[in-house]
Amino acid sequence: MINNLFETLPNSIFIDGKEYKVDMSFDNVLNILAMLKDERLNDSMKILTGLQMLFEEVPEYEFEQLILIWQSAFENLVGGKEEVETDIKGNPMPKKKTDDQEKVFDFHEDAQYIYASFYKDYKIDLFEVQGKLHWYKFNSLLNGLSEDTKLRKVIEIRQSEYPKGKENAKKRSELRKLKKVYELKGSD
Repeated sequence: MINNLFETLPNSIFIDGKEYKVDMSFDNVLNILAMLKDERLNDSMKILTGLQMLFEEVPEYEFEQLILIWQSAFENLVGGKEEVETDIKGNPMPKKKTDDQEKVFDFHEDAQYIYASFYKDYKIDLFEVQGKLHWYKFNSLLNGLSEDTKLRKVIEIRQSEYPKGKENAKKRSELRKLKKVYELKGSD
């Protein structure tokens, strides 16, 4: 995330005094996030694949150390916490499913709304800036979208509470239809 305007955006990470270049383009990070949700891959494969996707040159370390490098890089660069529990031997353990708070948007399912909103507000064609637009810039622009963009309107519908009272029956019915149209299907 952008915390100040006087430092350059991170495009590398230092490990044991050596600089490693990373691909922080928004489309690459979105691909990494999608890969991490792929249930066909076990945690070990996700770590190795994630490292290959993020680093231009994957650091050569034992797997246990690579787990820590991945966790640190993911948390510090991407801005998320990728918790990987390990057993006594350092092997990744399966993740436990948790019911997080309700999602209001999804990068995959809302891709068309994100694209349209970026173009409406910023005249940015996200396909033309693939490989160029830094993840931090993308997130800042995403968070700054105006209220009249399609994505913000869809999120507002998803978060709206049903009005109470008999006099609001028609509004409840309309909102129910809109929520059904814009409901997240759960595909990641």
